[in-house]
Amino acid sequence: MQGIEDFLTGSVTFTFYNLHEEARLLADVIQAAPRNERVLWGFDREIFNDRYLISKLEPRVPAGARGAFARLKEASTNAWARYERTRNPDDMFILAEDSGLVAALRGAWPNPDRESDAVMRTLEASLAIEAAERAGGAWPYMERRTQWMRNNLAALLRTESPKILMKFGYSHMIRGANYFNAFDLGAMADGVAALTGDRAFHILVLPGPGSRQAVPGPGASAPSRATSSTNSAPAISVSRAYCQMRMPRVMK
Repeated sequence: MQGIEDFLTGSVTFTFYNLHEEARLLADVIQAAPRNERVLWGFDREIFNDRYLISKLEPRVPAGARGAFARLKEASTNAWARYERTRNPDDMFILAEDSGLVAALRGAWPNPDRESDAVMRTLEASLAIEAAERAGGAWPYMERRTQWMRNNLAALLRTESPKILMKFGYSHMIRGANYFNAFDLGAMADGVAALTGDRAFHILVLPGPGSRQAVPGPGASAPSRATSSTNSAPAISVSRAYCQMRMPRVMK
């Protein structure tokens, strides 16, 4: 439990898993699972944690990709230095830079290991999602973000066990079109379950009196920005939503 909280409040990480109860949930899931079995998956794009993700790549970069990697790392370092001067969230790396930096690295890195491939794909997609917002506003941003998450769920459905519990912000778990008029993961879950005559079960959880927020680490002072219309400091989400579904074997 303490190790999870230390990781989530590290100097170069920020996560929306910022309640003690959420860290406890992660610990319980890992403890209940068979040893060394992968049971935690992420579907969404990244915002703040490019420095951590880039550090995961560094010891594995092949010789032919070191130049592209150096340019990616330098861009991240410079973007965070700008943010420290301006405190403008639009100066943070993923909110400001171009996905071509990661595309160049992927092109120079043939046959990466599974984790490095996931890191690069996540960085590239996250940068592209934010670029879509800068160019067109909230609608193309949400459309591209939703498609990224749906693609990640579809990939998991093709390879993993027949049950899943998803935990996201409320709007992502709505059945049918959500507040952005997008058919997000909540809508997809019902469609997938229907393929085998099952149903998805949705629960909305509102933190109330007694919920305790973990203390953010030094790197967690970065402001959050769901779309270009918000520039507020990070706070606990007002809601959490869960969706449990049985994955259809027909999709395997």
